[in-house]
Amino acid sequence: MALELRKTGLSVLGKVPWGTHFCHFYENKQDLLDTVVPYLKTGLESKELCLWIVSNPHPITIDEARRALAQAVPDLDRHFSAGNIEILDALDWYLEDDPFRLEKVMNAWKAKLEQALALGYEGLRVSGDTFWLREKDRKDFCAYEKQVNDSLTQRRITILCTYPLAKSEAAEILDVLNVHQFATARRQGEWQAIQNPESIQANVEVRRLNEELKRIVKKTPQRPLILRYGVAVLAVTVALIINRLLQLHLVGAPAMLFLCAIMFSAWYGGVKPSLLAIPLAVVAFAYHFVTPINSWSVDVRELPRLLLFVMSALFVISLSAAQRRAAESLRHARDVLAGTVEELKRSNQALRNENTERKHAEARLHAKEQEFRAIVENAPDLIARYDREFRRTYVNPAFYKLYDLPTEALIGKPMFSIIRDAGLDVKEDKLAQIRKGFATVFDTGKSYEFEITLPIPSGRRDYSVRVFPELDLNGAVNNVLSIARDITESKRAEEELKKEKEVLEKIFENIPVMIGFVGKDGRIKLVNPEWERSMGWTLKELQDQNVDIF
Repeated sequence: MALELRKTGLSVLGKVPWGTHFCHFYENKQDLLDTVVPYLKTGLESKELCLWIVSNPHPITIDEARRALAQAVPDLDRHFSAGNIEILDALDWYLEDDPFRLEKVMNAWKAKLEQALALGYEGLRVSGDTFWLREKDRKDFCAYEKQVNDSLTQRRITILCTYPLAKSEAAEILDVLNVHQFATARRQGEWQAIQNPESIQANVEVRRLNEELKRIVKKTPQRPLILRYGVAVLAVTVALIINRLLQLHLVGAPAMLFLCAIMFSAWYGGVKPSLLAIPLAVVAFAYHFVTPINSWSVDVRELPRLLLFVMSALFVISLSAAQRRAAESLRHARDVLAGTVEELKRSNQALRNENTERKHAEARLHAKEQEFRAIVENAPDLIARYDREFRRTYVNPAFYKLYDLPTEALIGKPMFSIIRDAGLDVKEDKLAQIRKGFATVFDTGKSYEFEITLPIPSGRRDYSVRVFPELDLNGAVNNVLSIARDITESKRAEEELKKEKEVLEKIFENIPVMIGFVGKDGRIKLVNPEWERSMGWTLKELQDQNVDIF
């Protein structure tokens, strides 16, 4: 199995290897969509065949799943037409013929994966929801998840299994965790639990090193063939010579020495050379040490003796071969162990450095967040933060004090929810225009300004609003911040000043005396109509002449 890393689309996970099988616990429909939609969107971008198994109609229907995915993937219709993604009903997939059948579902997954690879996809990306799961199917489904974890995860597939927290008891959660590689959880838009991504990367590294070790063991160089068989012949010959020299002095020496020769052949050359040594040893043993001696014929009474010798030789070969394989494995394991340990040390140190950098970044982020809160929580302006779904993730005290609402009534709620819930009078086209402006900030990363009159419990107030993008570490817009300043009094002052100006202009025009105003530079700035009536000069003519007439 390839150990290349694949993007998950989930910021808390980053990348995972092929064969990842993990579970996710969600609290509500929105938390489920916030996890599965970016996961599948990234799969489409990575040229993977995507499959979404939804528990239609709860918590979402197939149509709701498709609409939610369409908001993140503009060309989703093209992907459906090309067959790049399928959204299926869980009951049709898992319970086509009630009851749940483990083997049938496993075969269906394997067929889907083979289909994806045959069509040229990088692999298969799956998300399957379990809201549909019935109590009577839990035991079989848990066995199914374990089999998935043990078999399909060795292939080019990533599997995300989603479980509703509301239907998961403590014992069931433990069972789920035991049959998945790791777990994540999301509640009310916040990630509550996740295995450390560094440990996931470390597991990937360990798996890679294990596979490297297996390849090294398989590639162990063999001694030359002629040398291995030559040593077998030589060993039997040496045993024969020693027996000829010592047969008068050592009782039982022939059989023991030939067995030693066969054992040496098995240790040095392997099973096949030692099997060659057996007939050579039998011939030498029978010719020189079994009656009649130095004759190619063998007494029938000596056959049990020869058979016992052959069986002993085969037993010795099997033991020697097993010992040789174990010794070779240990030797090669020892050869790579030092390198493996060093590489693990380097990986561990790199992870520690990355963890240290992450902690420093988190500390800096925390300091910035504290600085941010110190400023905005004491500001008189209305300040709110919105995510990509246009839901509030933060409001400052001035915001919720204005509406006299608790924080929980504002956080996590969509834009304009207060106005709509209270039935206040605001034009929908104006709200749609503002929402479009927020979307533009997410798309372009540029700020957006507008003015709006909002109905509040104490009356209507005018606000000047500016929307800023907030960027993540990669420079992408992940939130926007809106700052609304109350300009009601200044707007009223402008209106009053405008009215006063209009009154003065009317009075000024009807005065029968020539009146003019001169600036600091000595130029005429303003004259009333009486100038033109009496002198025949317009204001422009007077300014062009720049004459001191006063």
